[in-house]
Amino acid sequence: MLVLAPSYFWIGRFLGTGTALPLEFLFLAITIIVLLVCYEIYFVTQAKNLRRRAHVVRSGLDERIPFAVRWVWIYGAVYYVFLGLPLALFTNLTQLLKFLAGGLAIFLAASLVFLLWPTTCPPEWRRFERTGVAGRFLALIQDFDTGLNCFPSLHCALSAYAATFLPSPTLRIVPPVLVCMSCVFVKQHSVLDFPLGLFLGLVIGAIVNHWI
Repeated sequence: MLVLAPSYFWIGRFLGTGTALPLEFLFLAITIIVLLVCYEIYFVTQAKNLRRRAHVVRSGLDERIPFAVRWVWIYGAVYYVFLGLPLALFTNLTQLLKFLAGGLAIFLAASLVFLLWPTTCPPEWRRFERTGVAGRFLALIQDFDTGLNCFPSLHCALSAYAATFLPSPTLRIVPPVLVCMSCVFVKQHSVLDFPLGLFLGLVIGAIVNHWI
């Protein structure tokens, strides 16, 4: 996301929805700072939970869903592209700050749940053949992620949240659905992680878009 951030503002300029160049640099700087704060919150929470017993989250439905490593491209790449799409549509600083504040609120709310109820996926879900480009990419993701902080799913929460800022009904539905599917196909989440994640994303998105 940090690497992709500049491209969204360039896309906005191309579409005629962006800002003047000086503001563009300000937007980019603020976005990068907030992203760093959010991910620091996430990884600090994970580090604290390493010393605690985590509850394993799984359901019978999860056992019927096959492992499909190729879905990692949606889980670990398309997901980040989708999250930043609203940045290309903002024309003023207020819009940007509202969007980033909502994202930060999701991280804080989810982190509170992570601390109160540490969770993890079954350890056997992280055992797979680390071969092929997709397999090595998933392995790289897991090297940075301890497997904790599963419930609620931030992938679901943030994709649903970003979708509330997009003008197209298709973009508001299809990408979040694909992201949720990718979470279970690469065995990074249980389907039980979705409801609260989607609730957080949609509710905070509605608050930011309609009441702030």
